[in-house]
Amino acid sequence: MLLTKSHTILRDFDQIIAKLDPALFPFGILPTRQCLWVLLYRCLQHMPNYWLRHNSPAVTHDFARAIDAGLLKVATAAFGVDVTSMSELATLRLRLGARLQGCGLRSVLERRYFEYLGGLQQGVSALLDSRGVSLQADAPAGLVLTPGVLQLTSI
Repeated sequence: MLLTKSHTILRDFDQIIAKLDPALFPFGILPTRQCLWVLLYRCLQHMPNYWLRHNSPAVTHDFARAIDAGLLKVATAAFGVDVTSMSELATLRLRLGARLQGCGLRSVLERRYFEYLGGLQQGVSALLDSRGVSLQADAPAGLVLTPGVLQLTSI
């Protein structure tokens, strides 16, 4: 299933590159390259997140590597420079977060572990009982037990 999804995502990347080819537009290369960069930074690099959150990192290795190659292909079209032949330092700067003066293009291969743990945390926390302060006016003072969806007594 992930193989089919990666082919779909990579086909979408190729279509975006073809439609935003600077040679097709008479107003120059800068607006199309800026558009490609905004798409890459804000949208395309986050497309595989759903699949990374719901599948184990042991299963998503090949999927993530294929998506990373597709993202670098879009980055090459956006920058006009082959980013796969850049030095290791430049590649690290490309992967560095934007708030740390990098380009913010995160590697899907490295991010897959964190995405899976984030999905696991979001899913499991709803299943378990939790204690917290009630925000309702008529609730008793102190900590209130909120039952989770998972009831171990029924197993």
